Amino acid sequence: AELPKSSILLGSCVTSIVQTSSGVVVSWYDPHHHERRASCAKLLCTVSLGVLRAEHINFSPPLPTFKQDAINSITMCGYTKVFLVFDVGFWSPDHEYLLCKSAVFPVWHSLLKPQELPILVAHCTGDE
Repeated sequence: AELPKSSILLGSCVTSIVQTSSGVVVSWYDPHHHERRASCAKLLCTVSLGVLRAEHINFSPPLPTFKQDAINSITMCGYTKVFLVFDVGFWSPDHEYLLCKSAVFPVWHSLLKPQELPILVAHCTGDE
């Protein structure tokens, strides 16, 4: 199948990536659960670590051992990000990050910039 160069296929699940002597064949299920296939000369794959670990995509040939080892050696933890929008910024626009070691959300990122909404983004990682 030929895809327009500007295609972004939302709601689709890639099932296999096969490298051939003439390029790459990608197979996926579309949002209506129809199997689709397309070929290309080159492919940049940017799936999440969780998808790679779960082996939802069949790579042929298989990923090299050093890549599989790297995928399995990376530790992961929970990550929460909360956006808070205020009517007026009460903090200095000179500070991009606000830190509070003892808080549940120890890192706050300021998006307070001229002519933008005053937004604080709270970050929390781990088992918090």
